[in-house]
Amino acid sequence: MQSPTHPQLYIRNEHDAHVVMEAVRLGRLPMVTHRLSTHERLRFLQPGAVFVWEEAEAGTRGVGGKGMERWTDGLKWSPSRSNDPFLLYEEKAEQLTAEELRDR
Repeated sequence: MQSPTHPQLYIRNEHDAHVVMEAVRLGRLPMVTHRLSTHERLRFLQPGAVFVWEEAEAGTRGVGGKGMERWTDGLKWSPSRSNDPFLLYEEKAEQLTAEELRDR
């Protein structure tokens, strides 16, 4: 079972991100190596959970067979917005149909 790189962390700035990335590079924090299973999503996706993975080029696997082409977690996200040096995403609120609203 794969767990987050860190289960509860708030990355405030570029320095914090660099510290996390260096910890992963040194092997002090784990790198995520595959997409989360449904069970892992239910267990580990929560506010503050940090996942670091190596991004692979489309159609390839990163160095040593590692890497993912893209992250998927079953949630809906906005298009990326640049806030140097980060890309920001916002979780989209679930849009329910009238029938789904009635059933709830």
